[in-house]
Amino acid sequence: MTSSTSTWASGDLISSTADLETFIKALFGGKVVSAAELTHMFTE
Repeated sequence: MTSSTSTWASGDLISSTADLETFIKALFGGKVVSAAELTHMFTE
């Protein structure tokens, strides 16, 4: 059996800490999902 982490492009979204920071700023800045969806993510 092959681990999913050993396959090519194993679903990586973040490749560096700078990428993570960019993503988090976009997420909480309303550029990824709407404010209502963001609220839902943290309340459901």
